[in-house]
Parts: sequence; structure tokens; C-alpha cells
Amino acid sequence: MFMTTKYKVLNAHHNYRCLNLMRFRMVFLCVLSLFLSYQAQSQINIKIGYSLSAIRAENNNNILQTYNNTKIAEGIDLAIPFSDLNVMHGVNLGLRYLIKNTGGFEFTYEGLSSKARAVGEQPISGALFQEELFYSLRQFTFGYQSLIGNFGLGTAIGYNNLKIQQKISTSDFKISFLDQNQYTARINLSYYLKSNNTVSLAFQPYVQFPLGSYDLNPLATRLGLPNSADYHDSFFSYGLTIVFYNGRQY
Repeated sequence: MFMTTKYKVLNAHHNYRCLNLMRFRMVFLCVLSLFLSYQAQSQINIKIGYSLSAIRAENNNNILQTYNNTKIAEGIDLAIPFSDLNVMHGVNLGLRYLIKNTGGFEFTYEGLSSKARAVGEQPISGALFQEELFYSLRQFTFGYQSLIGNFGLGTAIGYNNLKIQQKISTSDFKISFLDQNQYTARINLSYYLKSNNTVSLAFQPYVQFPLGSYDLNPLATRLGLPNSADYHDSFFSYGLTIVFYNGRQY
């Protein structure tokens, strides 16, 4: 009698667990179906791409060339002098909210980087030395992209952060000695290639106008050069962004 009762209790408990598991699976499948349906009909696109930017940084380059000339004047043989900062590149990520087939709002993060290196030999000791600088531009923009067939026109405002770091020659550690911010305005053209209703590829040439400038005297100080009131750069830029949009396409 006791064994029969215990069996019934265990069996009832097992059935209860099976019922709960079935209910959980049904709820999970319903939620998953709703999510996939929403994704198929959603007006939100995920964008991921690559940006190549030409940078106008005349005073930054003047500082680097002054460093080169100073070392040569000191009798140091520069096997690799600092080269000018002309190009930066990196990822372009963000979200787009489409409004029918007329265009959409975009929020974008863009991370560009470049580096400069100088290698030389001390005239007396013959010891080698190396200076490495790492430039990074991190930008957040918000704008509107219009759509006219396969073509488009976009405008955006942005907030930039410029950081310059120096690598310690005896390790992989980097010291940040310049960290400044700037507002920008951007305008771009677009050409879209749509493979289906959920994916498109866009080519977006752009021009970016700085609304301020960076004080580059910390760079001069870091390289052992005197400061100057002229050491300011706005980093005007233009370039090309290639980006994939994943989501519902009109």
C-alpha cells in the first residue's frame, strides 16, 4: 500500500514536471516566433562597415617634421623618420530606423586609428631608439539619410574624441598624453545595392567639417619640442564608408 502510494506521488510529480516543461517549450516557441516575426517586419537595421578617411592635419605634421629635423641636426641617423598623418581607417557601426521608403534616422559609432613611428641610432653609443605614436578618433554621430531609389543624401552631427598615445619602448604599455573632444558636421552621398529584402550594401563618400580644433601642444611637449600658439589642428576630413545594412529594406 505504501509503495503504491509512493509510486503514485512520484508519477504525479513526474507528470507535473513534464507538463511544466511542455508549457515552457510552448511559451519559448511563441516568444521566438514573435521575435522572428518582428525582426522580419522591423524598421530597425543594424549597420556594420569600414571607413577610410583622408585627414588634413598640417600642424600635427609640422610637429612631426620638426622632430625629424631636430634629431638630424643633433647628428642622429634616422633610419625611419616620422611620416605625415594623412590617412585613418577603422570600423563603422550603428543602427538605422527606416521611415517607409523615404529615408531613416541613423546613430553611428566610428572608430578610426593610425600610427606613426620613428627609428634612429645614437651617434656616439650606436644605441637604437624608437618612438611610436598611436592616434585614435572615436566618433558618435546622429543624422538622417534620405533615399531616392538606389541613391541617397545624408547629413549628421557628431561628437569626436581624439586620443594620442605613446608606446613605451621597453614594453607594450601605452601612455595617453592627449585626450580632447570636438563637435563635427558631416554630409555624404550614398549608393545602395540591395540583394534581397533584408540586406543592402552602401557606398558612402563623405566630407566632415570640424566645429572646433585640437590643441596639439601636448604632442610637441612629449617629443621634447617647444610649444607654439600655432599648434592647433581641426582635422578636416573626407573619405569613403562601405557599410552593410541588415534588416527590413523597403
